[in-house]
Amino acid sequence: MQWKSDAAGRRRMNSVRLLTGLALAVMLFAPCVGAQTQPADSKPAEAKPAVESYQTLYLTNLTQQSELTELQTDLRNMLPKARVYALPSQNAISMRGSADDIQLAQKILAEFDRLRRVYRLTYTITETDGGKAVGTLHYSLIATSGQSHCCPR
Repeated sequence: MQWKSDAAGRRRMNSVRLLTGLALAVMLFAPCVGAQTQPADSKPAEAKPAVESYQTLYLTNLTQQSELTELQTDLRNMLPKARVYALPSQNAISMRGSADDIQLAQKILAEFDRLRRVYRLTYTITETDGGKAVGTLHYSLIATSGQSHCCPR
């Protein structure tokens, strides 16, 4: 009876050895098999570039050329992946970029391209001599909010 149990133990032990050997062989040789199935000139998958679109954004409330240049610089700094060009003759900005870049540019331009209040100041100076009006001078000045005017020195 002892002989039968020793034989069963040996068979179990041989089965465990066989399974361990197979598992070890699979672990060692599986990377080599996978490498043979890939072509030698394969490259890692590259990320697809975002779809770019083009749009021209017209500005209606600019009063000076420098404002267009400042807005162009602002957009170039805020959207480094987009390409931004100013069209001074049209008061417009052309740009190429992703849909998100163009949407953000529209938002930025809407904030800065707004109607400015314009004020007209009129002064009247009357010269008098002995209580009698000798001469009258009228001066008018047009001032736009957001602009600074400096007098020459």
